[in-house]
Amino acid sequence: MIDQLIKNNQAFVAGKDYEKHITDGLPSGKTLVLTCMDTRLSVMLPEALGIKNGEVKIVKVAGGVILDDYDAVMRSILVGIYELGIEEIMVIHHTDCGAGKMNGHHMEQLISQRIPKEKVALAEQHVDISTWLNGFGDTEQSVEATVARIKNHPLVPDDIIVRGFIIDSVTGALEEIKK
Repeated sequence: MIDQLIKNNQAFVAGKDYEKHITDGLPSGKTLVLTCMDTRLSVMLPEALGIKNGEVKIVKVAGGVILDDYDAVMRSILVGIYELGIEEIMVIHHTDCGAGKMNGHHMEQLISQRIPKEKVALAEQHVDISTWLNGFGDTEQSVEATVARIKNHPLVPDDIIVRGFIIDSVTGALEEIKK
């Protein structure tokens, strides 16, 4: 698949298809969307929200969750706020999310089938694998927790607007989660 993607890229560049996407990299809508990496959302989410290239920053991660106040997701949000002028954050989880259903013990078993025990032991010096890879369960509660984590982060200014949503992964219908 990677070789095909490289060929696709070469055709894209040769045809100058990039010209319609040229932007300065700053989000003109001053909005950051935190969402899941689910492939169903790759094209549908921007279309369902009417997002044009250059309007928003989109941060995609399994489940659309922040695992730690100082993880890469939170770092991206802070860079967005302080370097890119982000004023609003949309947390968008989705229906039928695989990350919500993950079982940490099952994931640990899958890892142990492919990775030598010594490597697993190295990772376990830093994290409890089954806890780290466990799903979030209830989607609405996960949205609420993610919104609260952002709002309550000591480095997020009080004037940043943070709102949470669930998008239907089939229809694209958006439901706001208000607590």
